[in-house]
Amino acid sequence: VVLLLALSAVALSALWVFDHDIQPELLRKVDTLGDALEGDLQRVVDARIPLAELLGLSAFFDDEVRDNDELSYVALTDARGRLIAASSGLAQALGHGSSGVGGGGGSAALPHDAMPVSERLRAVDRIAAEVDTFVPVGHYLDLGSLIKARDGTVMAILHLGVPDTLVARRLKDIIADVGVSLFVAIVITLEVLSVLMALLVRRPLAQLRWVFSQRVVNGNGNGVGAPRHELDRLVAAAEGLIRHIQERAARVSLEGGGSFTSSSVAVEKPTLRRPEWVHIRLPLFVYLLGVELVRSYLVIYITQFYEPIPGLSREVVISLPAISWCLAVFLATPLAAALGRRFSARALFIMGCVPTVIASVLMAVAQDMTDLIVLRALIGLGTGTVTFSAIVYITENAPEGELARGMATYVGASMAGGLGGTAFGAILADRIGFRPTFDVIAVVVVVSALIAWFMLPADRLTRVDKTKAKVTWRQMASVVFDRQVLSLSLLSTLPTRIILYGAFTFLLPLLLTGMGIGQSTIGQIMMCYFVAMVVLSPIIAAQADRFNCHLQLLIAGGIVSGLAAMMVGNGGDGWEVLAGVILIGIGQAMVTTTQFSVIPSLMAKQCARFGQASVTSTVRTMERFAALIGPTLMSVASGIYGLGGAIWWLGIGTLVATAILWLMQSHKRVARAEIA
Repeated sequence: VVLLLALSAVALSALWVFDHDIQPELLRKVDTLGDALEGDLQRVVDARIPLAELLGLSAFFDDEVRDNDELSYVALTDARGRLIAASSGLAQALGHGSSGVGGGGGSAALPHDAMPVSERLRAVDRIAAEVDTFVPVGHYLDLGSLIKARDGTVMAILHLGVPDTLVARRLKDIIADVGVSLFVAIVITLEVLSVLMALLVRRPLAQLRWVFSQRVVNGNGNGVGAPRHELDRLVAAAEGLIRHIQERAARVSLEGGGSFTSSSVAVEKPTLRRPEWVHIRLPLFVYLLGVELVRSYLVIYITQFYEPIPGLSREVVISLPAISWCLAVFLATPLAAALGRRFSARALFIMGCVPTVIASVLMAVAQDMTDLIVLRALIGLGTGTVTFSAIVYITENAPEGELARGMATYVGASMAGGLGGTAFGAILADRIGFRPTFDVIAVVVVVSALIAWFMLPADRLTRVDKTKAKVTWRQMASVVFDRQVLSLSLLSTLPTRIILYGAFTFLLPLLLTGMGIGQSTIGQIMMCYFVAMVVLSPIIAAQADRFNCHLQLLIAGGIVSGLAAMMVGNGGDGWEVLAGVILIGIGQAMVTTTQFSVIPSLMAKQCARFGQASVTSTVRTMERFAALIGPTLMSVASGIYGLGGAIWWLGIGTLVATAILWLMQSHKRVARAEIA
């Protein structure tokens, strides 16, 4: 509560500062832009080039409106108020069409109330008196600047128009950004606090309870009763341990013919070194916080480097960096599985951070699509190594009966990192630009490597059984083509991962951009997916372990994901897309928290033969294969059905696949019942 109040006070003070300073700052920015344009036109006049004969002037104005969203229009009139050139939106609104003075295209049409602007353009005498001053004109603020010849004769008048709601709109965006920053700051703080609580409070208590219960039960077999809470357990265990030590000391004393005194008893100090899967949570969270900074704007950044490739559609070319990332993650999974038998979790985690840092720095200076493809592959190699090390570390060390909760730790850290990264990444890209944000990513990943160095143990990642250490390709194929593995991979993993990597990550930013939604708002909408995952993952995991309903939740997650994709693909408005994104988060929370926890029950024979780590790596490889083909399939489908249509049909396919999986599992349960 204190933290929330403190962060809220900081947010309110920031809003107060923005409210007082934003209007003059915005108008000053527009004034500076006007000075730059005025200088360009002044050089043309000084060179004695008639402005009316200058080719491409309207297209130049269109570019300025496109690159500066504060502007509604740019226009140039002669000294008599006759229009020379204008951005296409104003030209169309005044009836000049897309050719002639309004040629060039590309800027949005003027929303409304263009006639007062037309009157303003003709009011030459008034403009001369109000030069370099913002004047209310209809729903706009018009800034007029005089272009003069060397002898002082007015040759032309430059007009820059901004909406009169500019300040309110910017303030609304800032309020949203501050609110998102407040929420993400709370999530990050709670994530760090949860790890610290687990390490400093819950873990010591659990270790003490384990030691005491082992000593008491193994020593006298009486147990400690039925305590009501953690302190009762601690006290009861301590009392039982003391009683047991006293009884043994008394027997030793009687057998030796001496008398018992407490000082004569040498008590062996209990020691315990148990692997703690909670250690992986904080470094994994920080790593994913860094790499997810790019999620909301990566596809938009890639489109800037688009160059036609013969035989490939525009959508496929834009998806190539995403495909290279998924391919690298796919190949990193078996590589990380082999390295896990040789290196510690700490070493493997840091190995994954190295290519991510290098590639992130180079992404900031990328020059073409080839650079992006190679660098995204490097980041995928690092991410695949890091995430696999985390999953295997948890599955190897999670207590019996708590595997779903262990996976919820992975999912919670991943989603908290994704939530913070997506939201902050959108804000950073909007404020400092795309390229500097990549440098921020590199710094955050370095911090995660340092945390991993101090928190993760130096023990080997997987406990190697010599009878299971070497898994041949034939044995791996027997796991891959097992009927249970295939059914789960093709009917659950494949469609739900395509929804995540193909629809949500790849197509959704393009769909929202096409709807005219800004960068920060795109980040806020995508953030809702991670909010749903963070909130629901531990709840779903607890219920899955409590009622042993992992498979049922897996099927339910497929149904919810399919319906959500249909809502997003329908894309009636931003609110429907937002609801679909939230439902995608709910469905993915069901699938992700149960996907690996069903392995011990559904694939017990394979786990006994090859080891759980090997089976997990195989399933993880199949999951990454789905992530690999997701952007490819969706890019092809979007070229046929459009962005929304491709996502809608993906939802239909997911529902059909989930229904088949449900029927298969129902048939198996009936068959087992008949045999019994």
